[in-house]
Amino acid sequence: MTDELMARLKRLEAAESARDAITTYCIALDTYDLDLLRSVFTDDVTVHGQYMGDVSGVDEAIAYFKNALSKRPAHRKHYALNSKITAVEDDVVTATCYFFSYHGDTDDLHIAWGRYYYKTRLTGRSSAICDLTIVLDQPVSGLEAFKPSP
Repeated sequence: MTDELMARLKRLEAAESARDAITTYCIALDTYDLDLLRSVFTDDVTVHGQYMGDVSGVDEAIAYFKNALSKRPAHRKHYALNSKITAVEDDVVTATCYFFSYHGDTDDLHIAWGRYYYKTRLTGRSSAICDLTIVLDQPVSGLEAFKPSP
């Protein structure tokens, strides 16, 4: 195998690993699995968000999400959609994707959507998120906000 082909293969593996990391992040949120969430972040992760400001380090990130997810509704789903890899440089992948989420109990569901801008770093055979920006295009709203006006 040529060096060029090996480099291309490495970029493709890194890109797929980044997509897997953001999917695992969503699964960890849905299942309230803080150990899984910790495993998807690097120790020096930075998380940026409109409502949370900046959080630095895996312990602060886990503390934030533990608090944010402390209400355990009957339904919680996060979907990462249309991941676009924008750069692969050495062991860091830069990407963006849309997200859609809903959570709540059957009679009180809330939805939100927006974008994740994220970077992952290869850690062996997988990637971990080292930088995550959460942009809410539609902040969390109850479904009644989407009913037509009379």
